[in-house]
Amino acid sequence: MSMEAFVAPVRLLVVCIACFWGSSSAGQEALLDGASFAGVLWELTASYEGDADWLVFSDGRLVSQACQDYGFEGAEYRAFREDGLVHFEATAVSPKHGTMVWKGIRNGNRIEASVVWTKERWYWWDLRREYLFTGHHIGQ
Repeated sequence: MSMEAFVAPVRLLVVCIACFWGSSSAGQEALLDGASFAGVLWELTASYEGDADWLVFSDGRLVSQACQDYGFEGAEYRAFREDGLVHFEATAVSPKHGTMVWKGIRNGNRIEASVVWTKERWYWWDLRREYLFTGHHIGQ
């Protein structure tokens, strides 16, 4: 058997796997696109009742309206279905205010997400705060 006769089927297999992988992840990326949720983002250790927030999923990105004021623009999100729920995660970055990691679940019209905000500082200790977002579906 010639080398080309062996390589051609392997190339075809690699292309098929790449097409399958790309199509399945692309479908998963858009699971929440077009959905918006109104709710509250509150710090777990704070005594106040939190801040009103709106999560918007569009074009494969998650945007927290409350966090945009701090330079956290839309973050690419990843999503998948499991047991009838949509799980998602995203990492938003602000040039001045660090990183926010979102991990959440949509259950019908309700959404809940844990959010960890970290900011590395060279002059003092690093900042790490935990938040919870709870909300309801307002449009798709």
